[in-house]
Amino acid sequence: MKKFLVILLVLVLAFVLYACGNEIEESPEPENPAEMPSEPEVTEEPEVIPEEPSEPENIKEEIPEESAEPEEIFFPASAAYTHYGESYINGKIVWNEDRTLTFQHENTLNTISVENELLKTVVLPKEHLPEDGGYDLFWNDKYILAIDRQQESSWENYGVACFDGDGKVYLANVVLFDNEGNLLKEYNKGTSGGYDENGNYKMVLPDSRTYEYPNYTYLADGERTYWISEDEVIFECHLWIIYYNFSKDEGKVLDDMSEFGDKYGKFSVYYGVESNQCGVLDGSFYYLAHKNDEKGNGVGTVWKANGNGAEELFGGKEFWHFFVGKEILIAVEGIDESYYENGSIVYAIDPKNFELKEIFRGDAAPPFGDDGQIRFRGFSYEPMILYSYDYKTGEFTGDIGNTEFDIHSITPGYNGYIMKSPDGKYFVEYDPESEEPKIRINIC
Repeated sequence: MKKFLVILLVLVLAFVLYACGNEIEESPEPENPAEMPSEPEVTEEPEVIPEEPSEPENIKEEIPEESAEPEEIFFPASAAYTHYGESYINGKIVWNEDRTLTFQHENTLNTISVENELLKTVVLPKEHLPEDGGYDLFWNDKYILAIDRQQESSWENYGVACFDGDGKVYLANVVLFDNEGNLLKEYNKGTSGGYDENGNYKMVLPDSRTYEYPNYTYLADGERTYWISEDEVIFECHLWIIYYNFSKDEGKVLDDMSEFGDKYGKFSVYYGVESNQCGVLDGSFYYLAHKNDEKGNGVGTVWKANGNGAEELFGGKEFWHFFVGKEILIAVEGIDESYYENGSIVYAIDPKNFELKEIFRGDAAPPFGDDGQIRFRGFSYEPMILYSYDYKTGEFTGDIGNTEFDIHSITPGYNGYIMKSPDGKYFVEYDPESEEPKIRINIC
């Protein structure tokens, strides 16, 4: 029996050893997957952890906020002089038809895109500009004109136009550059004014030629300069309309209203031309001239001026307001002698035939604006109405209760600058936190 148990124990041990041997030989099978391609999925798991992408997402969200910081976008836009030597004055700005904006900053002209990208800078040499920095800039695609104006309200070295009895014009304290800032001509630089021994004020040119009022007028300090072509300019000088052709280097007085200066002295401001009732259309300058002694600036007549001269339109018919749009003219007549108190008649005028087309009769008030349609309101704000005339289709509408549309943004302000782009989609924004004028383009 004992022998049997020993044999049985040996058999059991042998079986156990056999089974263990098979497991050792087969053990590589479960170990192989660690060496197979499936294992990289385990090692790459940290790269596809869902929390990881959150970090770059945060970075992308911060980029627009940083790019919108005003100090990174606003451009300095100061005139070349200050107000009485103290406060800054805005430089001139002009929207171009391609929606770019050109603006002055001291002795530079800068052009930016609607994305506020600086496209071009033209630097005018300071040695050819007034030493005190007082000058106004006017430009087109061909020329840049610098007109002298002293600071501290000094009249001695202002840009002026002097003229002989035959109306021939001599510019003084005016500098002409090409559109890249290269000097073309300095006109009678150093001309100065002063009183003689009899107390008469005279303008003296460098060659000693002397001109007394009314044979000279100032070109700066609020008076306006209008390009009617790439070579021709109109100086609107309130009591004078002056034409100059820079390609021919000659000019002439087109309309002389200085008699009102002789008659009324400082009160002559009520006569002549108002700067917000004139403009250029199709190569001619149109303006409302107040030449009626009894009515002053109450009413005026419409005039057209260019290199051929100045002519009165509509048989001398009187209007109390006038506006030059992009493609048409607007004239406003009072229904009766009260001018506008009892209502007005608004006419649209095609410059090709000068026919007066009545488009509205009732309460109409300036300003008038043009953004592809003529816009205006009434004097009464109850109710507030926005009137619109589409001069392409002839449709006239009145939007009652519209208080949001800003007509001032599409019509020249006191400084002649239009703040909205030609397509009405963008506007010039000034930095409200900067003492020095700084601008950028923003979306309406």
